[in-house]
Amino acid sequence: MNQTDTGSGNGQARSPRETTRQLDGEIAALREELAGLVAELDRRRHELLDLREAFSRMLAKPERVAAEQTVPTKIFIAAANAAVATAIKKVVERGLQVALKRNGKPVPPQLRPFPSRPPARMEALSDSGTPPLSRR
Repeated sequence: MNQTDTGSGNGQARSPRETTRQLDGEIAALREELAGLVAELDRRRHELLDLREAFSRMLAKPERVAAEQTVPTKIFIAAANAAVATAIKKVVERGLQVALKRNGKPVPPQLRPFPSRPPARMEALSDSGTPPLSRR
């Protein structure tokens, strides 16, 4: 009766001391794992409380969080937006021109970039945006 089977399925009988040592080891491993999980939970709780505190401060004094932009900053942002919009427009125009040239079709006047001087011959467009029948 001094020997017990731990249920490991290997059929070996173990003494109560060996079983106790094995269980102590398993309990210690579980405690370490649980301690790690509790520490992670505590860290996340602190982060959440810090976030709530920051949010409360933001609602209490919004002027300290998002100050109104100064005039020079607004001018710079407007100029940067205009420059980016112009650059995007040029890239799209050039991409369309390249794509149409690859297909062997002429680039329609609407998609041509604005020239520094008008072309020698400009086609008249009807109200519908297509050339008149006599010029097709």
